[in-house]
Amino acid sequence: GTSDIKNFQQIFLRKEYDFLKEEPKTILDLGGYIGLASTYLANKYPNAKILLVEPDPDNFIIAKLNSRQFNNIECINFGVWSKKCDLTILSKVKNEDWGIILREVSEKESVSPRIKAMSIIDFMNFANMESIDFLKIDIEGSEKEIFSHVSSKEWIRKSKNISCELHDRAVKGCSDAFHNAFN
Repeated sequence: GTSDIKNFQQIFLRKEYDFLKEEPKTILDLGGYIGLASTYLANKYPNAKILLVEPDPDNFIIAKLNSRQFNNIECINFGVWSKKCDLTILSKVKNEDWGIILREVSEKESVSPRIKAMSIIDFMNFANMESIDFLKIDIEGSEKEIFSHVSSKEWIRKSKNISCELHDRAVKGCSDAFHNAFN
């Protein structure tokens, strides 16, 4: 009853991430879901260092299991935001069983789950990446937050290839934030 099969078909059969002209050394997989994109990329580029970031606790467990045979994948259970903060699940993406929309929470709020989040620059520092050869972004609307923030220009300049799924159907303004960041 999940979208796992659709995700598998997109990545392994339609080869949606088979467009890189040069072999990447560093890959940042934001919104790693159950690890299919990272395992595909790890298999194709065994020398690449891959950081898979997944905020959903259940999906993270499956991503860890799916990627356990690859020494070049590191999985972390974090959300992606414009800064270090805590997030929680606001809602599921409408008409989908696999996407979650996150919101920032204050220290005083009592929420569950409480998900730690970092910025892309924070993830780069965590993984000792000076630059990103391939940045995959599929973060169910949080892309509006990261592309709207002034810091986006810094990590965009340090990224060689960016693939971003925009989720205007879930969070209005994602496409505008994306396009404005590149202007």
